[in-house]
Amino acid sequence: MSGFRSLRATSFATWTSRTLAQMTAWSNAEGAELPIIRGGLDVIRRCRPPIVFETGNRSTPYYGVGPDDIFSTIVEQLGMHLSTMTWWLEGRTPYTRRRFRNDYRYTNEFYFIAY
Repeated sequence: MSGFRSLRATSFATWTSRTLAQMTAWSNAEGAELPIIRGGLDVIRRCRPPIVFETGNRSTPYYGVGPDDIFSTIVEQLGMHLSTMTWWLEGRTPYTRRRFRNDYRYTNEFYFIAY
């Protein structure tokens, strides 16, 4: 896997700003994306990396997470925009709470970006 560095296990909060700035995505965490994001709130606020994540109503409820939790954390606590990858690539307007709640529950869109 040329170009990839291995990272030893460490606390998220101890990662350097440079490492975090280079990291723009968590791969599929099987519904645990929001707990991971919440674990790094201080670092995310400081470094402002774009966060690409997968979420939806089929996996996050197992962690007690719903669409309002995701929206509140990304938009209100972190002050970031929330969009689908498709919308972001097309330059469309980010989500409102109502639209995100609806899409989370009723569409097959699972790939999102916080920026």
